[in-house]
Amino acid sequence: MTAAPTVLGSRVFICEGHRIRAIDVDSRDEQWSRELGSVGMERGTGAVADLSAIAADDGLLVVYEGHALPTQRTGNARVWCLDPATGATLWNAVVDGLEGREELSGLFPVGRPVLAADVVVVAARKPTQRLEQVDWLLALDRRDGHLRWATSVAGAPANRSSIGRKHAGLATDGSVVVDATPRRVSQRPALRRQS
Repeated sequence: MTAAPTVLGSRVFICEGHRIRAIDVDSRDEQWSRELGSVGMERGTGAVADLSAIAADDGLLVVYEGHALPTQRTGNARVWCLDPATGATLWNAVVDGLEGREELSGLFPVGRPVLAADVVVVAARKPTQRLEQVDWLLALDRRDGHLRWATSVAGAPANRSSIGRKHAGLATDGSVVVDATPRRVSQRPALRRQS
């Protein structure tokens, strides 16, 4: 299984790449289930690079379509924002070329989304023509998914092992998103929710 269960209240959420399910923790009954984008046999090659992680709070549930492979994502490079109670779509955004920005062309989401104040922070990656990987952080507005900011945070050869590779990580205390590489740690305001 390439999924990491997420618990919110009395529900367990599990994403299987192109399908997400909400299961009641007490009865084990499926509360809802829905497809994410295109459905069918995944034909990606290589080892799966993430565990279809989900981020959820009382207002929204964020998940990526498909599975991340070393240089691509199966299915679309789409971020889905759903109502955790019903599974209804609140918004979705394809990060590959998001909002027509050329520098974001080729991006696909990886890892676990982070829910911060007014944004959903997504780590994304893209291969370059020089066989390198470039990592980005994208902040999508919680209300509608539009891009609030984007920044490149790391890059490394894609065809080598992860030993010695710069890694970008995400952490949040509700007010600041932190990205880190071995030689640099920087903070970016996460934007507070307006009451």
